[in-house]
Amino acid sequence: DAGANDRVFFSGTGAFDFAAAGISISVGEITVSPGVSLSTTDGVINLLASETILVDSGASLSTVDGGISMTANPDGSTNGDRYSVHLLGSSLTTSGTGAIEIEGTGGFSTSGFNAGVGMELGATIRSTSSLSTAGPISVHGVGKQGVGSTHNTSSWGVHTRDVGTAISSAYGDISITGVGGYRTDTLTASNSWGVYLSGLDIDSTGTGPDAAKITIEGQTPSLGGASSVTGVGVRFGGANVSVESVDGDLSIVGRSGDTATLGSQRGVELLNFGAIRSTGTGDHAASILIDGRLGTGEATVSSVGVAIDGAASVISTVDGDVNITGDGGLGPGTFRRGVSVNAALASTGVGLGAGNITVSGTAGSEGHGFGALIDGDWTTVDGDITVTGTGKSNSIRSGLGLSLKAAIASTGTGPEAVSY
Repeated sequence: DAGANDRVFFSGTGAFDFAAAGISISVGEITVSPGVSLSTTDGVINLLASETILVDSGASLSTVDGGISMTANPDGSTNGDRYSVHLLGSSLTTSGTGAIEIEGTGGFSTSGFNAGVGMELGATIRSTSSLSTAGPISVHGVGKQGVGSTHNTSSWGVHTRDVGTAISSAYGDISITGVGGYRTDTLTASNSWGVYLSGLDIDSTGTGPDAAKITIEGQTPSLGGASSVTGVGVRFGGANVSVESVDGDLSIVGRSGDTATLGSQRGVELLNFGAIRSTGTGDHAASILIDGRLGTGEATVSSVGVAIDGAASVISTVDGDVNITGDGGLGPGTFRRGVSVNAALASTGVGLGAGNITVSGTAGSEGHGFGALIDGDWTTVDGDITVTGTGKSNSIRSGLGLSLKAAIASTGTGPEAVSY
């Protein structure tokens, strides 16, 4: 435990095995250099940096029942690095009950963007225990809040990218949460996103009622911002993003639009991603929930609760239900849509237990609001498909409840065959 201005470097190619003793460090900056291994059995690896933490390429941190805790820039006062907690081609693993907890608050950087937590170049976080007591994984990031001396065009809570970057677990729940940043000075930011995944594979491989749940939640800040800001709660962007679960429920929840000066708002925005899949069968099959809502802030341009768009993007299930819900919010501004989907949706389940697909959109409170705009190729065997939309209109502009352009096909032949 040293001063806030001190630096700690783990270097070399050897292993630092603390066994049951654990290690706790509280300094200004912590670096785990390439090739370094830190491990415990029952002891906790506790890293607290008032500035930044870097776990560099090829480095690894592992625990059994102790846990791994990493916190950087907790008061948001440090500027200069694009990520406060930075996993750069490194690995974190728990093989027992030990939890992995990562938390960072961003600072303005010279990279054009900042994020509280960043994973890239094949960084991995894994919980490998096959027991119901397996250690959970939690990643939480907050973008830089308030005035800074350096202009960033984007401020994100959590950011992941690159092929091979992954988070996986069998029975320890996975949670990724983030809050976007904002600026209060005249140098306006353009992107305030809570969770931004441009490259990440998330997998829950466990089976049965104790299988790892996957939760992704993001929001934009309720204060600050400028008229040019694009606010997104949760954003997927790129074919290298996929989320898959066998039996652990999967939820993606985004909130945006509580700031009156936001320009464009998205609760959940999933663009050209790879796939979101529930592969389980039977009573415990993973359900998929995608829920995006806008708040009371004014939207000066077109905004939407849930936007899903990708010619090659797929949302699929076997026996787990899929629910997509979007709300355009109560704030002023036209073209506030509930749900917009232009992607492939599929339910391949057979019989009474087949997964149902339900989409519901409610337009914003002002006129010319569309409830649900539906396109893409949708297929099912025996699962039901239900789509509802509620539009809003006023004396000047009309609204539309449901626009249905999707190609919907049912291949079921028995008494449980789909209705839609």
